[in-house]
Amino acid sequence: MVGRQGVRSLRTWGGTAAPGGRSDTDPASSFATVGRMVGVVALAAAVVLPGLVPHFPTTFIADGLARGDGARGNGGSVRLSTSIDIARDLADRSSDPVITYTTTSEDPEPLRVGLLDSYRRGRWQASSDVTFVPLDGRLPGSSATPDVRRTTEKITVSSSSVGLPQVAMPANPLGTPFPTGSWRVTGAGLVELTASVPEYTVEYEQLAPSAAQFGATPGGAAPDSEDLALEPRSEDEIRALLDRVTASGDSPLEVARKIQDYLRGPTFTYSEDLADDTAGGQRPEEPLLRFLDSKRGYCVQFASAMIMLSRAAGIPARMAVGFLPGAIDGDERVVRVSDAHAWPELYFPDLGWMRFEPTPGVRSGISPLYTRESSAPENSAVPVPSSSASPSASSAPRPTGDVTADNPSDPGSTGAATGLLDLVRRNAATLGGVLAVLVLAALTPFGAWLARRRARRRARDDAERVEAEWQSLLSRLGDIGIVPGEGSTPRQASHELGRAAYLTPDEDAALGRVVATLERARYARPGAELPDVQDDASTVWRAALGRRRRSDRVRALLLPEEGRRHWRSLVRLPARRSSDDEAGDDAGGDEG
Repeated sequence: MVGRQGVRSLRTWGGTAAPGGRSDTDPASSFATVGRMVGVVALAAAVVLPGLVPHFPTTFIADGLARGDGARGNGGSVRLSTSIDIARDLADRSSDPVITYTTTSEDPEPLRVGLLDSYRRGRWQASSDVTFVPLDGRLPGSSATPDVRRTTEKITVSSSSVGLPQVAMPANPLGTPFPTGSWRVTGAGLVELTASVPEYTVEYEQLAPSAAQFGATPGGAAPDSEDLALEPRSEDEIRALLDRVTASGDSPLEVARKIQDYLRGPTFTYSEDLADDTAGGQRPEEPLLRFLDSKRGYCVQFASAMIMLSRAAGIPARMAVGFLPGAIDGDERVVRVSDAHAWPELYFPDLGWMRFEPTPGVRSGISPLYTRESSAPENSAVPVPSSSASPSASSAPRPTGDVTADNPSDPGSTGAATGLLDLVRRNAATLGGVLAVLVLAALTPFGAWLARRRARRRARDDAERVEAEWQSLLSRLGDIGIVPGEGSTPRQASHELGRAAYLTPDEDAALGRVVATLERARYARPGAELPDVQDDASTVWRAALGRRRRSDRVRALLLPEEGRRHWRSLVRLPARRSSDDEAGDDAGGDEG
């Protein structure tokens, strides 16, 4: 504040010559330098000191999804958000282990920790926080009708760092896996813990329904009204897309399969770049419409699109968040933070909630057997890859079907050109804004250059050219606050300008030559030949500009008075011409 408010006033006091000649620097600028140094020291103290002073552990929301709870680095518990944008959690590709378990299933399911059914402004939330404990103290398993074929599988968790109240397990759990008083169930059927249980064994039901058991027509009946709600800003686009993807008369399963196949198809690409941008706050706008346009996103957007398309078709749908099954490590499976995942669950009256997988297989692996029209043999083992970055994950076999590759088959110049075009198209608004700012920033300096060029071209002789150079020099010096006194002669002005600009002897000599030539131009006989003073005027201007503060230099270069005056003259010119024409018409009328 001292530097900005005091320097201008201080410069009006004048100055004294340093011993041995004139100083080459502006002493008033030292006050601004001191002010800047004080600001830098204060900022450094504000950044460094908090890291040295003890502080409370970070909170869940501050740390983001799938981050340490109550601790930094390894060793803390991990939770996935059920109330904020989960992009931050899915953008965390840490290889830290979260869950270690064994299972009897040859085709392990994702481990669910949260259920979200309300979509508001690009964020998924749970619409109800009601919880209860079943009267018999047992988990009921699947709500499917008895005729649906099923198997009972089991997982045994040997270590878990999932934070309370969340607990990781497959859907449709059975029995009493946790001690009495340590668990509860939400209204959506999700199990929560009230006390830490790092080791547990859970039995669950895996369903293998036939196509007929999914129902004949979408009924529209939902456990909760939120399960059919559409996001208003994307409803029209969702319904139009549904009409293109499905056909009239499709059964609920056919509708769901066509939506899943469309999203897993070659026109969509799985990319975590958008998750990174959203996590960093660089993409605040509504993500679903952008995803449907760019066809590039991460699992949250694939799941969101399938949920909305299913709801538009009358099939209740919701979001599940949790972890992929993890990678095999010896006799166990290891789930890591980078395995965080989201998928849709669709409701069918005779089956209950059923998992679908619209995210391309490069991330999620093969979709559930009942979601594919051409099913594999019932007893065949289907490998499920993990997104984990561990060595065991990378060595696991990749599925050969139902996988959308991130990269085109031809990595040559065509792919690079397409990527560049996609980049430009996705950031067209930003690039247009930057270009507009650059054009506006260059407009006034360009006007100043045009004004000087026009003044030189309009000069009828050397005297007018010298006069134009002098007036241009005075205008440019005025842009940096160096203005001679009113009524000063050129010689008096040169003394004031040289003292205020702290010119060296050579630079002062250049100013003297400009003034001497100007005096000859004004008082010599008309038509006399005069030297060109453009180089000397430029020398004086550059010297004066270089000794000013950076903010003064930037303002003088971007907003020169010559440029502003030039554009104002062009705006006033048509009005002036029209008034001159009217005056001429009036004169002609009087003569008539």
